Amino acid sequence: MTSIAHRITSGTLPVAHFAMLVVWLIFSNIAHVCAIGLKMVKEPSLKIVDLRGKVCVVTGANTGIGFRTATALVRCGAHVVFACRSEARAEEAMAKARREAARDAGGWGHAAVLEFIPLDLSSIASVRSFVARFRAADFPSSSSSSSSSSSSSSLSNGCLDVLVLNAGLNTRGVTGDGLEQRWQVNYLGHWLLASELLPELNAAKGPRGDGARVVCLSSVMHHFGNADRFKAHCEIDQRQQIVEDSGVYSDSKLAMNLLAVELQRRFSSLSLQKCSKTNGGGGGGSGRRGVCARAVTVNPGAVASDIWRGVPWPLRKLCLDPLMALVFLNPDEGCATSMHAATQPLPPLLPLLLSSPSSPPFGNEVPYFVPYWVPACSSLPFEMAGPFVGARLAAQRLPQNTPLVSRELWELSERTVAAVSGNCAAVGGGQKKGTTEKDGSQIGAFDVDIARRGGYSSGDKEHTAFLLD
Repeated sequence: MTSIAHRITSGTLPVAHFAMLVVWLIFSNIAHVCAIGLKMVKEPSLKIVDLRGKVCVVTGANTGIGFRTATALVRCGAHVVFACRSEARAEEAMAKARREAARDAGGWGHAAVLEFIPLDLSSIASVRSFVARFRAADFPSSSSSSSSSSSSSSLSNGCLDVLVLNAGLNTRGVTGDGLEQRWQVNYLGHWLLASELLPELNAAKGPRGDGARVVCLSSVMHHFGNADRFKAHCEIDQRQQIVEDSGVYSDSKLAMNLLAVELQRRFSSLSLQKCSKTNGGGGGGSGRRGVCARAVTVNPGAVASDIWRGVPWPLRKLCLDPLMALVFLNPDEGCATSMHAATQPLPPLLPLLLSSPSSPPFGNEVPYFVPYWVPACSSLPFEMAGPFVGARLAAQRLPQNTPLVSRELWELSERTVAAVSGNCAAVGGGQKKGTTEKDGSQIGAFDVDIARRGGYSSGDKEHTAFLLD
């Protein structure tokens, strides 16, 4: 809400949008309450499915939306990893989740396994330590059937069925790695976690047997993000640069949308390769046909959660708390989009090569769920708040030439993490790196594109090249 207030005062959020939002809030909530009272519509509720034998990781699982998401997965009977900083708070959260699951007679909470692995997204070293501990742990086999997984004694490693990139904050600061903490916690730490766990995600059958799920938590504020600022956020040692807000939170949420786009490209590319080998090589692999991991972006909505803990006490007590009580969702409602993305059927995935890479809709094959009713023609301002409907598909705002921007953001993230780690040689793998200066330093394609065009545009030929390589 403080970000929205900043957008209004700075003029980047049109007053007309704000006025429409106020009118929309008043009339839509009255109409929704009346409709539920007259039983014209049903109150949305979480759908609990059988996830016994499935491995799920939730970042920031000890509080707020993350805790409600992790608890819902526990009720589904999954092996849930609480990925958060404080072991004491994680143990307290896991105990509470167990108690809630035990009271749910219709769920599979009795078969759930809860585990804590420390994760501090503001530290590159901590993320890598989490991945190492995750790979050293024993988890139920993802290949075992749901009916027998709870009683199966066989254990296997190498599978991750659901990864919920939930943790986030909206408080200025600089991490120990020298980066703006909103950028590193909200995006870069999650990027590193997802990129390191790609083998485990690609090896899993997922919650419905059709591939793993990666849920990227975004925000309505992604509509106000600007990809031109990504490079500035990746500059190390930003202690002198945090006086101005510079849209870090909005940019970090836009980056999460683009992370989902690039993850889906990589998942789909691997799936095509497997299908090609299966059809051409003969024998073996038929059980994996049609299995493709999915990346999904969600907006949890305006939720009364711990993300507002950085708001000054007087402002929170006098303004924010009354507003949250009136129009904000509670954490149970806030996890609805995450749970839908993690466990429910998704729209069919169009083959990436059938989409026109030069058209703005490219990238929208990654579903984007919001908890409010929104018209098909426009998400704003309806996506900011309104009557809770569970999970509804909406249009996300992505930059022009989304595939190029998402690919370059991935490469920029690689270079940033390598610089933080002090090991530039870690950035490899034969990927396109851009041009080289006379002094031997590299200018990534991301920088070249901005310098040359002042925006994002490229020909179909260039896009097709990197889609196929």
